[in-house]
Amino acid sequence: MSLSDTAWQLQAYTKQESLQHISHRDGEVKLGEALHYLSRADVTSSKKFTAALRRLHASGVRYLILGIPEDIGPRANLGRGGSHEAMHAFLTAFLNIQSNQFLDPTVLCVAGTVAVHDLQLRAHYLIPSRSQDRAQLRRLVEALDSRVAEVLTCVYEAGLTPIVIGGGHNNVYPIQKALQSDSATSPLACINIDPHADLRPQEGRHSGNGFTYSLEEGALHYYYVLGLHESYNSEESLEAMDRYSVAYRSFDDIKVRKRWSLDDSVQNSLSKVSAVHKNVQLGIDVDLDSIAGLPVSAETPLGFSLDEVAASVYALASCSMAVRYLHVPEGAPSLHCCSETGRRYVGRALSTLVTAFIKGREEDI
Repeated sequence: MSLSDTAWQLQAYTKQESLQHISHRDGEVKLGEALHYLSRADVTSSKKFTAALRRLHASGVRYLILGIPEDIGPRANLGRGGSHEAMHAFLTAFLNIQSNQFLDPTVLCVAGTVAVHDLQLRAHYLIPSRSQDRAQLRRLVEALDSRVAEVLTCVYEAGLTPIVIGGGHNNVYPIQKALQSDSATSPLACINIDPHADLRPQEGRHSGNGFTYSLEEGALHYYYVLGLHESYNSEESLEAMDRYSVAYRSFDDIKVRKRWSLDDSVQNSLSKVSAVHKNVQLGIDVDLDSIAGLPVSAETPLGFSLDEVAASVYALASCSMAVRYLHVPEGAPSLHCCSETGRRYVGRALSTLVTAFIKGREEDI
């Protein structure tokens, strides 16, 4: 989609566009042929967007898939770029899944992407190691925050559950901020499968401090980190975890010392969250950094396997709490030594996690 297609804060991904990326076979129906889409007319204003989403919700749609094709947040955190490519890799894989009895396509809508192309262009030639350029990148993340929050507010108001494909983990802050009016009476908790707590100081917005801003501003009330890497969080971040009463189970305790299993740790996170408030709302974050070997901003050979994370997402999604969103950031396909392989790996990983989430939620309904 070109910049000229931008209307309001959202670029619609239409059915006509999707059909160009589906591999058709006689006798088969692919998921991209059976789920719902928006039209460009639906995204010309927040009012029209919300009205379109309410019509979808009335027809039985429950989940809205939304991409944020940016890498400004990771670069503003002195990380590597590339996370702007994850949504395209995801759609190529996800739309070509078989439409069959195991996943009902009528509960899904692919909305499109938050309009960020102009921000990406302004960030392109900025060099994060230069303090002045880094400050500009962080101001661009603030502009991105506003756009993401405005779109997500409409999604929540329409009663849909967003599935957000990143982009950097900076976007967790506007995703949670958009829920703040609801969570004033029903607290928001988040379980984040991530090697990093992302509790860096409020030094300007970037991918390493989204949870800091959410906690400081009251958008997030309880935070649990699953799979924290003990050697890759600063002492300052660990002190912030104590200050905000952040609970966690470390990767080292689960996979190295083997004090607990991953399944037990998932159940521990759910029991901690459910004790917060009888009407607690839950957000689920899965940083792809947590999966060993994937091309991501902070790639690592040490991590959970994709099947372990998918099983964890399924277990979290099938809980009895009100799950308000799934956010899967940090996939960066081009950081693989073979870009085509990177797109395939990231796309397949994202599709696996999204389908695990939907199937978990649908079993609970």
